[in-house]
Amino acid sequence: MCLNVTDLELSSRYYSKLGLIPNPENKSYFTFKDYPYFQLLLNQVEKIDRGEAFGRIAISCADEDVEKVFKESGSDIINPPITLKTEGKADVVVTILASPDA
Repeated sequence: MCLNVTDLELSSRYYSKLGLIPNPENKSYFTFKDYPYFQLLLNQVEKIDRGEAFGRIAISCADEDVEKVFKESGSDIINPPITLKTEGKADVVVTILASPDA
């Protein structure tokens, strides 16, 4: 997956706080410790023009880690942690955070 960002250093710190690990050979590539098949590439651009569009990335973590990620990310909060009931399945705790490029 590739994301355009306007500040590579700020975005790298942000995604590192969310638990992604930078590739030692190319600091623009990130993976998760136990999921090396997922790669996030941060591509620096001067400006991002979304028009009316927006996007989200869902990152799963243990319920007990949601509050930690929420507090330590340093990002603006779109939705604080909330428990969503899922019929026939375990409830899910969700929070929505804004990336450095909103």
